[in-house]
Amino acid sequence: MNKNKSAISIKQVYSTISQNSEISDVLIYDKIELRKISANEYVSNKIFFKNCIINELEANYLYYNELAVFKRCIFNMANFQASYFLSGCEIRECIFLNDLELMSMGGAQ
Repeated sequence: MNKNKSAISIKQVYSTISQNSEISDVLIYDKIELRKISANEYVSNKIFFKNCIINELEANYLYYNELAVFKRCIFNMANFQASYFLSGCEIRECIFLNDLELMSMGGAQ
């Protein structure tokens, strides 16, 4: 793991997403479960991670109303199974250390 990045709590992650703000240059040890910020399987917040190291992201079985962006992130585990990005999803220059689940994913670039 990169020692130059400071760790943030999962509470800080959810709070930042709820404010539609970018999460950048941090290390996230806790599992990010985007279902926890959804309302009836719809996520209405912008999702934007840049230059992050993410231990585990679970983004499956949800509809995303806003654009989701993952730029230059490193993921230990990520699951986007049956995720539908109605405004698009950009995954750019990311590294996935383990299997990446994209089955039935819609709207990705």
